[in-house]
Amino acid sequence: MRSAAVAAGITGLACYPRIWLWSDRPNALWFMVTLLILTSFVLWSFVFAWYPPRMGRPVLNPQLTHQDWLLTCLLGLIAAVILTLVVDPRLRPLNPTDYPESFPAWTASVLFSVTLSQLFLCYAPVALFLRLFGHPTVAILMTVLLGEFLLGLQLDAASFQVDLPFTVTLFTLRAALGWAAAYLFLRGGLVLGTTWCLILESRLLTI
Repeated sequence: MRSAAVAAGITGLACYPRIWLWSDRPNALWFMVTLLILTSFVLWSFVFAWYPPRMGRPVLNPQLTHQDWLLTCLLGLIAAVILTLVVDPRLRPLNPTDYPESFPAWTASVLFSVTLSQLFLCYAPVALFLRLFGHPTVAILMTVLLGEFLLGLQLDAASFQVDLPFTVTLFTLRAALGWAAAYLFLRGGLVLGTTWCLILESRLLTI
């Protein structure tokens, strides 16, 4: 509980700039930050309660090998290159608000991604499915399927339309990215998960 509370507080502070820059937010700033902290506390509780006993290592694992770092950097660089060449040129004109236009906006986006986005899309689902099924491979598979479902909802609610080949590409890449993120998290906890996310977000640092 203490670890989850500390992590939720850090998540709230990290996400504050992104919410503050959100000019058309539907609720007051203090309300959204408070709701975010409470929600992330529940999700972090999943992580700290179920990851260590199921994986036999702490969430913040200091004992990482050179192979762990090499694999993380390699997967991150490959994913970043693919996103830069295949996805970003198509999505940036369609949805420019998802791409930061300044260094402060990029910083706010990175802080949001490495904390709340990773928590919601990877850390908490992996921990939950570990608790439900007790097997890392099944937890990764279910996390990937959850990501596919959320991508479908996102595309259905989007204000733009994409053609079928690009839709298939998006689902394929989301599955691959979801697998890599979940695998690295299971392998090295938050350290590798955060490193992976930072490498992906670094591709957007163009200013």
